[in-house]
Amino acid sequence: MPTLSGAEEPGHGFTVRGFTAFGADARYRYSAKRSFNATLTELGAFTWNRSAPTAWATQFTLGLSESVPGSVTFSLGAGVVANLLADGTWSSASAGSVERNLVVAFGSVQRIGLRTLPLIHVLVGESFGIDAYAIGAYVPSQHGWVETYMAGVSYEH
Repeated sequence: MPTLSGAEEPGHGFTVRGFTAFGADARYRYSAKRSFNATLTELGAFTWNRSAPTAWATQFTLGLSESVPGSVTFSLGAGVVANLLADGTWSSASAGSVERNLVVAFGSVQRIGLRTLPLIHVLVGESFGIDAYAIGAYVPSQHGWVETYMAGVSYEH
C-alpha cells in the first residue's frame, strides 16, 4: 500500500516521495469489552523515478482495546520499529545508531488495516465519535523522547 507526497525540491524540481508497506494485523476479541491487537509491518521509503527503497523498517506492535459499550473505547499499545534490512542485506548497525533507526513507542501505535486506533474514542450519537491520539517514543539514536498528539472526529456506519 503506497503512501505518496509531493514537494518542490531545490535542484530537483517537483519530487514525489512515498512509503510502501506490507504486513498483517490481528485482533483477538477476548470479550464484548476487550480485544487484543497485534501488527507486523515492513515499511520502505522511496523517491518516484529516482530511488527504490534501500532500507526497510520492521514494525511490531501489541496492544489492548477496552470498551464501555455505547460510550468510550480506550486502545493502548506498545511497539518497536527498527531498520533491519539495508541495501538488500541484514543490517549490522548497533541498536543506538542512526542507521538502525530504533524507536520504542507507547500510546496510539496500533492499527487495524489502514485505521490507527485512537488512545480514546468517545461515541457521540449513533455514528460519530471524538478521537484523541497520543504517542510517546524513545529514540536511542537521539538519546531522548519524542511526543505526538492529535485529535479528530470519526464516522462509523
